[in-house]
Amino acid sequence: MSPPLSANYPSHLATIKKLSESAWQDAKITRLKVDRWLSNFKGEATAVEMERLHAMHLLAQHIFIGRREIDECLRVLFEERIAYPFVQKHKDSLRTADAVNEALQRHLCATTRFVGMGNPAESGTSLLYRFRQVNRLPLKVFSTPCDAVEITADETTHDKVAVLLEPPELNHLIFLDDFCGSGTQATRRVKKLVKALRSHQKSVRVSYFLLFSTQSGLDALESSGLFDEVRPVIVFDEDYKAFCSASHYYRSALNNISREVAEQTMEHYGKKLVENPDDALGFGECQLLMSFEHNTPNNTLPVIWADQPEIPWHAIFPRVDKIE
Repeated sequence: MSPPLSANYPSHLATIKKLSESAWQDAKITRLKVDRWLSNFKGEATAVEMERLHAMHLLAQHIFIGRREIDECLRVLFEERIAYPFVQKHKDSLRTADAVNEALQRHLCATTRFVGMGNPAESGTSLLYRFRQVNRLPLKVFSTPCDAVEITADETTHDKVAVLLEPPELNHLIFLDDFCGSGTQATRRVKKLVKALRSHQKSVRVSYFLLFSTQSGLDALESSGLFDEVRPVIVFDEDYKAFCSASHYYRSALNNISREVAEQTMEHYGKKLVENPDDALGFGECQLLMSFEHNTPNNTLPVIWADQPEIPWHAIFPRVDKIE
């Protein structure tokens, strides 16, 4: 009986074992899954052992964001972007923590609605429940776009316009999301709604709060003109792109590890796994190495998340694709 494939890479395997017992605990990555994933690399781009060595190196760098980390980010998002500014504004008139909390909840109920980004079955909307729980917020401040905004026609021009529904002081719509890679999907989904809303209510504020974003995605959101503010908790700089010249995954001199060989290998297999060759290193060429406990974004390298029985290809951090 031949030894497991991962046995050939003891130092990487030791790192992956530690991660599986700690930061990756929610992912349930076993050695059997690692070996199955390694078997995908069959020497099509370079020598098979070189492909698997570079694959193990990348896997050992993978960022997995579990449930506890997401909940903590949801707390930080609320405290830094909503609670703290409110406290600073009213610190002279509100003397106790209970008074602050009651006033903040009244303020949010009267002025603000949180809505999920995207379809009700997608991750942005599912975050609303956890956001409400970890921050102990009233149910009233959460809504769907349809319940918070009414689409109607202007009496004079008959153009479609949107208005925030009662109470009359309601003037802040906050979209909540987990991740932005390129920014294209978020802007596409809310463009018509936000433009219609602004055409009728000039003073309305539209915010986009999210847990994680790439720097390029953040730049795209801010330059879209759709949002008054875009506030991620954590931003992945350009050096989180796996194969960029400044990639922090290859900063140290490592024996037999080459950024160029890794890129060539992952691009070769990536092209077999996605429909658009431009996405061989992740949608929007984001080249990420990251997953959430609920899914893996398609901005991550496809060799990580693709599950293609017909090739075959076995994912290590699977992605549940959207069926449009």
